[in-house]
Amino acid sequence: MLVRSTDPDWLAFMPNWVGDFLMAFASLDEFFGSFLIFAPANFYDLIAGKYDPFLFIPRERSKSGFFKNFYSIFRSKIYKTILFPNSFSSALLVSLCGMKRIVGLPTDFRFWLITDRVEIEDLENLHQAEIYRRILEEAGFRYDGSMRSRVYLREEDVGWALDFMGKMGIVREETVLIHPGASKRERCWPPARFREIVSRLLKRGLRVVIVGSRKEADLGEMISRDLPGVIDVTKYDLPLGKLSALILKGGFLFIGNDSGPIHIASCGVPNIIGIYGPGSPRKTGPLSGENTRFIPVTKSLPCSPCRERFFKDCRPVEGLPPCIYNISVADLWEAVDEILL
Repeated sequence: MLVRSTDPDWLAFMPNWVGDFLMAFASLDEFFGSFLIFAPANFYDLIAGKYDPFLFIPRERSKSGFFKNFYSIFRSKIYKTILFPNSFSSALLVSLCGMKRIVGLPTDFRFWLITDRVEIEDLENLHQAEIYRRILEEAGFRYDGSMRSRVYLREEDVGWALDFMGKMGIVREETVLIHPGASKRERCWPPARFREIVSRLLKRGLRVVIVGSRKEADLGEMISRDLPGVIDVTKYDLPLGKLSALILKGGFLFIGNDSGPIHIASCGVPNIIGIYGPGSPRKTGPLSGENTRFIPVTKSLPCSPCRERFFKDCRPVEGLPPCIYNISVADLWEAVDEILL
């Protein structure tokens, strides 16, 4: 049953990406009821099992949605904001809404809009989740203990996932989840190499489920084509809640690029292998719990993590940055073998 708080006194302006949302939520959730959460509408699926819709303001992502977002925040009559994004536009929006306290990093030439500037000397060496926690601490929230990712899914989404697994013959202990997509294609490990990994898994007698959004359906098709024993759910365009439930219930091993689904997987999949090129597991790796084993596969080049200005700071190799291209099938299979042995 949802618990409803009637007196939140802070607005939590959340990041635009699923992974960053969950890294911020890892600390935010400890103060349930103190915040109205302002985030992309579909992100509500990740917390709908606990948070009443009253505590969530959907954010319009398009540029034309600025005025709609302004109205949504303004009518909340809340005047204190935790600002997780680093953008100038986010600070400008809440400032125009009349916020008396704006707590955030003084980045992107917005220092004059931030009332409570969070100065972090070792910013480049901290995990992103720790940076988000430092922002909350500047606002007066205190923590004791480590962080871990968490989601609260609707019972109906979990029920759908279990029913789907039954119909498709998916047994969690015999199934590997593959996520071949990412927010930018330059961050994606080549689908031909994923296909080789899938072929090897099938030879081990395992089932494979390819997960992701409809935008990644072409990758799913390239990997799964003519491979019996592979279920590709990217073509179904699942809502985030159902996709998350399938990830958490559908396999004993998750293999994926540095992207949002790897953070969802960290909330309950026993084994995770993450592929890191432009990003770094030291900065944005999943906040796995005690019962989750996480193995990053990366070349750890000196330029990583980078600003992802493809390809102004590096030369592409067959359309990919060297940090991704140089990760071989053998590199990834070594991590897989470590788990399967």
